Amino acid sequence: MNAILDNKKSSIQSYLVLLRYNPSNESCRHLHRKLAMHATVVSGASAPILVAAILFFVIAAVQDMSVQVQARDHFPPQFRDTLSSRYAMDTFVWMPSIVPVTIRRQYFSSLICASVSMGLFGFFLLAQGEKVGALLFGGVFLMSVVHTTMRWIKYRELL
Repeated sequence: MNAILDNKKSSIQSYLVLLRYNPSNESCRHLHRKLAMHATVVSGASAPILVAAILFFVIAAVQDMSVQVQARDHFPPQFRDTLSSRYAMDTFVWMPSIVPVTIRRQYFSSLICASVSMGLFGFFLLAQGEKVGALLFGGVFLMSVVHTTMRWIKYRELL
């Protein structure tokens, strides 16, 4: 087994030597074409989907961090440290006597943006032919949509 791996390693090294020192060689061009076929290229209709997914993810992350910093000051003293406030966020952010409505709206907006970004990432992976990744992101998308919808149904009068 090691001999096979060593043989493959030496053949790859020899191809790299050929590519480095003799790029006009036919075997080098053939190897270059084979490597190019396996490269992942994002182009066409998939590129805007990826850009939108990244944009929504960044917006969700920035909003969530902003909400964490703003809401932490309104939490009870035992939940004001960074770690505890993360776990207590979804409970205390919906209490109108503790957290202002603007922070709740921003938190809900971050939930929506995160859901949209997961859906877009799943759609992008599906467009690229990555079925397993698309299925995983699709599952996360469905869970986040259910979570966001449940928050909307339960707390819509507080927004």
